Amino acid sequence: MRQDTREALEQGTPDVSLDENLEMNEGGADDQQEPDVPVIYGTNGQPVTCTYFNHPAWNASINICMTLHFIMLTLGPTRTSSWCYRLRLTIKYFLDFILDYNHRHPSPLYITHIRDITPSIFRSFCLYLDENKKTRLHAGSLKSAINIAAKETEVVPQLELPTIKKIPGSGTEPLSEEGVASLTLATRKNIDAIRQTIERRREIDASAPYTYEELQALFDRRLTKEEILIWVKYKVENGIDFNVSKALTRLNKCDDPEMVELRNAPEIIKSLKRMAATDTTIKIPQNYQPNIRKRESWHSTVLDPHRVVKTFNEHGFPFKFSIDDLRQKYSGSRISIIEKCDDAIKLILNKLYFIRAKFNNFYGKQGQYMMSLDEHFGLYYPTAIDMAGLATLMMLQAGWNKETIMEVDKDNFEHPLTSIIEESIKIIRSEKFRSQGSNVPYAEPKQILAASDADNPYSLYNLILLAKEFTAPLASFLNGIIDPYRNRQVNTLFVYVRPWTAWTKSEGTAGLATLDYAAQFSYAMSEFLEHYEVIDNGKRLTSSSEITRRLRVSWLYYNAEAMPFAFLSQLLGHQSRDTTDQSYDNSNAAHARRLKRLRSALEHIVELLRARKFKGLLGKRARAQATTKLSIFFLPGLERPLWACGNRYKPDWPGAPKLTKGSKCVALEQCFFCSQVWILEDSLPYLIERLAHIDELLRDGSVAEFGSRLEAEQEEINAILGAWPDGDAIDEALQFRTMNSPLLPRNLRDLRLIFKTGDLDE
Repeated sequence: MRQDTREALEQGTPDVSLDENLEMNEGGADDQQEPDVPVIYGTNGQPVTCTYFNHPAWNASINICMTLHFIMLTLGPTRTSSWCYRLRLTIKYFLDFILDYNHRHPSPLYITHIRDITPSIFRSFCLYLDENKKTRLHAGSLKSAINIAAKETEVVPQLELPTIKKIPGSGTEPLSEEGVASLTLATRKNIDAIRQTIERRREIDASAPYTYEELQALFDRRLTKEEILIWVKYKVENGIDFNVSKALTRLNKCDDPEMVELRNAPEIIKSLKRMAATDTTIKIPQNYQPNIRKRESWHSTVLDPHRVVKTFNEHGFPFKFSIDDLRQKYSGSRISIIEKCDDAIKLILNKLYFIRAKFNNFYGKQGQYMMSLDEHFGLYYPTAIDMAGLATLMMLQAGWNKETIMEVDKDNFEHPLTSIIEESIKIIRSEKFRSQGSNVPYAEPKQILAASDADNPYSLYNLILLAKEFTAPLASFLNGIIDPYRNRQVNTLFVYVRPWTAWTKSEGTAGLATLDYAAQFSYAMSEFLEHYEVIDNGKRLTSSSEITRRLRVSWLYYNAEAMPFAFLSQLLGHQSRDTTDQSYDNSNAAHARRLKRLRSALEHIVELLRARKFKGLLGKRARAQATTKLSIFFLPGLERPLWACGNRYKPDWPGAPKLTKGSKCVALEQCFFCSQVWILEDSLPYLIERLAHIDELLRDGSVAEFGSRLEAEQEEINAILGAWPDGDAIDEALQFRTMNSPLLPRNLRDLRLIFKTGDLDE
């Protein structure tokens, strides 16, 4: 961007016209529907139209609008289109907020400059998103874009904006076990089909191509002298008359000199009958068909598919043909008249264009089928289905995302340290151009590694070698082709042949495609899921959106049990484990597994604590509790303990006397007011019974002088029962009390007598 434009942004009034600014930054984008709205291109080549130009709040003369647009123009071309789409939507919502905010405030308080986005304004934007049921992630996108632009340019100021509290939500769910098994089976079937195609190539290469003369003979089928005499003999023996016209029809199709001379003879029929009668070698075949139209012809024969493909390869069709030649010489309108087809390719295309549909409709009931042009190409070359299945299994094997898979260098994908530990273990490397961390330049790629078993035919290592071999016939046609949107060589590891209908509509080498191109992966995945059945939780998956983003999450989910989480995070290429945890291990299934692991760990700790074997670090209070020697009280005839005391020598209930050395507290009626009491799960039936006794005593006026003490005790017991975490334990305690009542005397002071007589076991 020019210096005068930068100054205009800083001052709030642009010195250049909007149209001029757009021309400098569109990069040649052509938007016919909205010529005044700029279009940028992400790193994946997908166009992003700046539709916020049509927003009612957009004003090219104010700083806030120009700065937001400057951020899009500066950051967008170095990010993927999905990032640009998200920022575009964020700008739209922020302009909605500005429109609403300025409507409710006087003009001096209008938001017109980028510096007007103060912490309070930013919080107001968050509240606006909440009120309109939009996610606060848009506020995070705005803050992030401003901060990045401030670091990468000198135009956008650094704003100190508050942290946004993350809104809890469900992350991307991994595929179910059924889904992983179904997808693995489908992709492996696809890999097996690819290997069969490679084997078929050898058969096709060894076959003979069709020549123009051979194909022309099928169209203009010639007859031999013997075939004509067989027809004549058949007519004579069956008493069927034939005229000169029918005889000439056959004579004209014969190149035998005797038959050529007979065309001008005065008595053609008599001559033919005489020749058939005198030639003893003429025999009528079994099931002879005299009707020449019902015999094999151009319309009723199927060409050998292997020889058809070999013919295409010998002529370099269509890859070595220019788009102009394909349109002008090999389009349907140019080859519709077979007599004008002057080479073998045109004759084959005539048959596939104009005869195939009628042939399949008529002979299909008899089990015959004529393949389409795309199906012929699929016998030898990669298709979109093949490449989608191959790339999907790669992602499933390595845990890499689509961008990392697309960056694999087919000639340099092995790490220098590969096979050092074990010959069969290969270390595969690729690059990642996204999400390298906030302190890393965005254009600097990060190396991503994955281990692979060379002995496994479906491993990542062998899949890369398979893709290289499979795409070899097409790779040479894309070598040196530069992706204009990303300004780099396209990856030929995933090249395939597009449907024939797209060839004449495309330019250059666009008849060939690669998954590396924008939007091609989604199309190829949809084709793959239509061809192969992939079931997840009983539902068939039909689009890439249902599967692509879940592959990496699934890889992490099913490997987390066997491998350390920190190691998995490194394999995913994340700078922080928090990124892995928040973005890829945040599904409902992952949460459930975490809770299960946490519960198991806590139960183990509790078991150690109860057995006095826990040796970990504890807080002061926890250590004191863990080393406490409890005095557990039992009532005669009952298995459940009453409750326990942590230190009978130091009671601290209100009014507790100071005991002499060696004396123990026996005031069990005061336990609920003492900090030394330990309430056990087995204590619950006694608490429930005591609560019932207190209710009866409070209704009895004779104990009114003790009302305040009983109410305090009732409050303590209610608090304990209300906070008890296990409802099943409460239900079990109620059943125990019902079956064993009475458990306690109404006056707990009576327990002292049992204690003094020695009947209270400790």
